[in-house]
Amino acid sequence: MGGADTPAVLGGCGGFSTGSGSGGVEGTLSFTTWGTDAELAGFRAAIAAFEEANEGAGGLR
Repeated sequence: MGGADTPAVLGGCGGFSTGSGSGGVEGTLSFTTWGTDAELAGFRAAIAAFEEANEGAGGLR
């Protein structure tokens, strides 16, 4: 799966809401993957973009 496929795939993950969206959410998200160096670079770029767009998110390990 390439980077161009990501928006369509992630779009299928939405649709659930428990509130107005004005409150913050806390917790830890664990993500495990394996693949090529190019796939890892794509995941890291997506994570960096998410962290930049979401204040307080961070901690790529």
